[in-house]
Amino acid sequence: MPYSIRILRPAQKMLDRLARSQPKHAEAIEDAIEDLAGDPRPPGVKLLKGAAGVWRIRVGGYRICYTIDDGELLILVVTISTRDDVYQLVQRYLGQ
Repeated sequence: MPYSIRILRPAQKMLDRLARSQPKHAEAIEDAIEDLAGDPRPPGVKLLKGAAGVWRIRVGGYRICYTIDDGELLILVVTISTRDDVYQLVQRYLGQ
């Protein structure tokens, strides 16, 4: 059974920004997010250091950070960002 995907507002805003400025990157990110519904832990996925339970997958120069709720079959996309900003954004999400 596929997982449901929910994208938090900051991640959606970044995706919308990319869609306007870099449509090919945005399309690749959207495809990667859709693929997570079938396999939330694809090859290359890693747990984000310093953020318990947050996974990250790399798509080009961007990182998609998300949590997985296996009980609810839900993937929550926390942030989409470049490597430079991703740790700060995830820490902000976690309230640290």
